[in-house]
Order: sequence, then C-alpha cells, then structure tokens
Amino acid sequence: PFPWFRLSYFVLWSCTYVIFQWVLHACGYST
Repeated sequence: PFPWFRLSYFVLWSCTYVIFQWVLHACGYST
C-alpha cells in the first residue's frame, strides 16, 4: 500500500518550512 503517512509528513514539513521562511522574510531577515 502507498505510504500516505510519509506523504502527509512531507507535506506538513514543507508547509512548516515555507511558513518559517515567510516569517523570517516578514521580520526582515534574509536566507
């Protein structure tokens, strides 16, 4: 069967990373 939990974990981590980057940018930091 397809590992949906891995896909869900990857999507969740990706969204968290994007939000983290957006917050840093909003605060004036640069990556």
